[in-house]
Amino acid sequence: MEGMARYIYETTRHMALDHPDDNFYLMMDRNVDLIFDFPNNVHRVIVPLQARHPVLWRLWFDVYLPRYFRKHKIDVFYSGDGYCSLSTRIPTLLVIHDIAYVHFPEHVKGLARYDYRFFVPKYITKAQHIITVSNFVKSDIIKHFAVPVEKISVAYNALDTTKIKSDDLGHKLPTQNPYFVYVGSLNPRKNIVRMIQAFELFNQSSPVKHQFVIAGKLAWKSLAIKTKMASSANVIYLGSVDEDYKYFLLRHAVATMYCSLHEGFGIPIIEAYSQGTPVITSDVASMPEVAGDGALCIHPERIDDIAHAMLTVSTDKDLRDIMIIAGRRRIDDFSWGTTSTLIYDKLKSIAK
Repeated sequence: MEGMARYIYETTRHMALDHPDDNFYLMMDRNVDLIFDFPNNVHRVIVPLQARHPVLWRLWFDVYLPRYFRKHKIDVFYSGDGYCSLSTRIPTLLVIHDIAYVHFPEHVKGLARYDYRFFVPKYITKAQHIITVSNFVKSDIIKHFAVPVEKISVAYNALDTTKIKSDDLGHKLPTQNPYFVYVGSLNPRKNIVRMIQAFELFNQSSPVKHQFVIAGKLAWKSLAIKTKMASSANVIYLGSVDEDYKYFLLRHAVATMYCSLHEGFGIPIIEAYSQGTPVITSDVASMPEVAGDGALCIHPERIDDIAHAMLTVSTDKDLRDIMIIAGRRRIDDFSWGTTSTLIYDKLKSIAK
């Protein structure tokens, strides 16, 4: 599960565990093979319309969902993916992870871009309260949609560190050389091409040759990324990896690269921190807020600056040690328990 799905899963699970007398209905548009570690008061409901198109989104949220709300006598709608039903009278708590489409409309396909532009303002008006995953996103929404400050609360992403395996049994490193790593989806907003260009520049001046390991699925508009990875001799592309191997890769890397152009949060930053790995990330959007003192923050469009940060982290052991300590401390500021408690309190408040 990537960021949005993970957020819904973890917050629902924690709320259900903390409130066993409440019932939680997880509305899904298809069955999936994932094993959900939910308590018995979470009920999965398959709504029989697979919604992978803007027209189907409208049908799913505005026609099908209200019927299932009535069928299961739902009191409040927790919409964790940024969409909501405009046709239900049930109070809605809406989670908005980012409004990247406002800043990079060219990264969104035509019909979906129109859907966001037309309906997101309606969702914001419809919802009784809004949750964002960072103060940056909260400020961004207030700036672009003139939403009252009191209508938005911040509930951060987090990690369940108890589920991270710390042993290396059965895993093999993708290279015997020291390496930088990027783990996440591959799309234009992630700035992969510039990170590879910076890595190539870094390798020209580094006293020790490194490799750049990239793991994640090719997403939308990824042809340029695929071409660049194939043409760079020292880039290793692994495709999608499972959770255990992801943390294994992070744990043994020189540093994690996360120089995205825009993020509402940036979960890979704290994933790297959990493994004692320094981070090089962007000084824009939410990333400095999330990174705190544990990362080197650079402008994502300045290839020379990215390359210089890679050289600094790979050669300055004292700095690495400081970054690792600061990163581990920063992890304590993010808790699914804290986030789910805030969300539950808001749900109870608007349900009344």
